[in-house]
Amino acid sequence: MIAFMENLKNWSLWLRGVFILILGVATYYLLSYVVFLIAFVQFVIKFVMGHPNQYISSFGHAITDYITKSMEYMTFASDEPPAPFDQIVMDTKKKAKTSAKKS
Repeated sequence: MIAFMENLKNWSLWLRGVFILILGVATYYLLSYVVFLIAFVQFVIKFVMGHPNQYISSFGHAITDYITKSMEYMTFASDEPPAPFDQIVMDTKKKAKTSAKKS
């Protein structure tokens, strides 16, 4: 019960919960459509030209890497949040370190 009460006061855990909600919505409602669009465009390009577009492949790889990092963070497989949330968390950790040094 004591751990539960301490977790209620843990702002970094609450912040992670907000990030999980944002990443979940963005991944499900936005990035899944982007991946489908990339796949469709690449299929058409491959059908017409005989080979996929390298730039679109690179963009697709970047998107899937971001989705992977998001999923790892949301499932607690990683403590490193994807961009742009990595900067927010770093700033929070820096403030905590700074305030700890002052005490």
